[in-house]
Amino acid sequence: MLDFDDRADAGRRLAERLGGLRGRDAVVLGLPRGGVPVAFEVARALGAPLDVIVVRKLGVPFQPELAMGAIGEGGVLVVNDEIVRRTGLGEADLTDAQRREQSELDVRVERFRRGRPRVELGGRTAVVVDDGVATGATARAACQVVRAQGARRVILAVPVGSPDIIAGLRRTADDVVCVLEPDLFHAVGQWYREFGQTSDGEVVELLDRAATPPTNARHDSDPADPAGPARSAGTANPADAAHPGGATNPGGAAGPDGAPGPAGGTDPRGAADPRGASPGEANPGGGADSGGGADPRGAGPAGAAGTGRAVHPGGATNPGGAADLGGIANPVGGTDPGGAANPGGAAKPGGIVDPGGSAHPAGATNPSGASGPGADADGPPVVDEEVWIDGGFVELTGHLTVPARASGVVAFAHGSGSGRHSPRNRLVAAGLNQAGLGTLLFDLLTTGEELDRGKVFDIGMLADRLVAATAWLRDRPDIAGARIGYFGASTGAAAALCAAAEPGADIAAVVSRGGRPDLAERRLSDVRAPTLLIVGGADRQVIGLNQRAQRRMRCQNQLTIVPAATHLFEEPGALRAVTDHARDWFLAHMR
Repeated sequence: MLDFDDRADAGRRLAERLGGLRGRDAVVLGLPRGGVPVAFEVARALGAPLDVIVVRKLGVPFQPELAMGAIGEGGVLVVNDEIVRRTGLGEADLTDAQRREQSELDVRVERFRRGRPRVELGGRTAVVVDDGVATGATARAACQVVRAQGARRVILAVPVGSPDIIAGLRRTADDVVCVLEPDLFHAVGQWYREFGQTSDGEVVELLDRAATPPTNARHDSDPADPAGPARSAGTANPADAAHPGGATNPGGAAGPDGAPGPAGGTDPRGAADPRGASPGEANPGGGADSGGGADPRGAGPAGAAGTGRAVHPGGATNPGGAADLGGIANPVGGTDPGGAANPGGAAKPGGIVDPGGSAHPAGATNPSGASGPGADADGPPVVDEEVWIDGGFVELTGHLTVPARASGVVAFAHGSGSGRHSPRNRLVAAGLNQAGLGTLLFDLLTTGEELDRGKVFDIGMLADRLVAATAWLRDRPDIAGARIGYFGASTGAAAALCAAAEPGADIAAVVSRGGRPDLAERRLSDVRAPTLLIVGGADRQVIGLNQRAQRRMRCQNQLTIVPAATHLFEEPGALRAVTDHARDWFLAHMR
């Protein structure tokens, strides 16, 4: 069931839960981008000032989705000492990460503020608002930065969130207000009818509107008017973006394709979510968590808090950046190494797909994968449950989703400490589910193992666990006879290739996203499953590694370059392209 019409509706309903803050010297802070339309409605109802909270997480060098700290405006540095200690990193590593993120932070703060000073938080109640929480990483970082900036009390307010993550966040913020905490939570956007991309321009316009007293102030500030002030014909509401059919989406601009509606909703990172849903958070379209993975306080899947420290270097002002890791596409464009276009179809060994995109098999035209062979987009999955898998000496936790009449099941091999809560892989999984494919999202590493670099790069161990999960899948009577495929990211891609190279593996297809096939070099020639290698155009080193791996592979394989995308595919449209390519590859080989 969809519970919010759009972000504006979610903001009004969230404001009802926060009515006690009216007149309490509160400041409402929206996480760009998608959190700002929600925060705008909250600030208007409370009669409170609106601002943005812009942060950047500092990733562990060998596990970029695991954060060892965060930076914010005003020179604020929050450090998770436990993560730094357990990963064996030093001050030099922290300084390097801070220097890398600072320039991006500066650019994004200028983009949103355009010279406007930030609202001072000293001694005040800060209400951090986003459009939802999936992994909680950016929301947690934002709360820590706000506290370091002097807020007396920190409240995190979101319309919807994963129950276990919300529970963990209650140990970071003084209070957490969440309208919906559904047990079967997969993505923020699944709880919205309209979840289109929020643009930079909308964020700036909403901040301008909040800072400028309206001419019809009596109506505009009346919290009892849920519909907001009346607008004359031709007066644009910056939170409302027209859809091609004339309908408006109060929650955000129409997606890049101009396709409205829940089946064509645009993911905040620019990637289409087949259910109008986005597993991600703070990013170009706005959800709470930009990078997924662990958070600056060392939270595991349940959001357990770790120790941290906040540093104010000399009180120097450092204009900061955005909480979303999506941002503007990397200006370094990707190129097609071969130029041989073969969008969506099967390629001959060593083939290279045109980086522009992929075709949809069987006439499917919905870029989110809502149609296609075996699709049952309108019906509930026949299996949608948490599962526990015997991984030998450990028990692996996962989530299995199988649509009706699924033609196959794709097991996700998460890399570099990223687990089943990864918003990137959850987005891809949602696209595969909508196309009629089952998915198994599970953790190859336990919470304790994620911080052990030796375990992260133990490809043999990861492959063994993937093989065990594959056997577990094949033993389930409810998916008997279904073809099995692998989707691997980073080091998980190497594990997927090694598992697929096992004698008698019988894997239908493999897709690697930003993978490290070089780590499976000795087994590459043994892989028999058709393999698609997807790499970001700006991820130069990994492109080279994948090209060398291609030359060693004897199976049908294809290299797809996503233009301008970096290693984590954070740029607008990048994850959408990954989802489309992966869906098409699996559908072509798992019938």
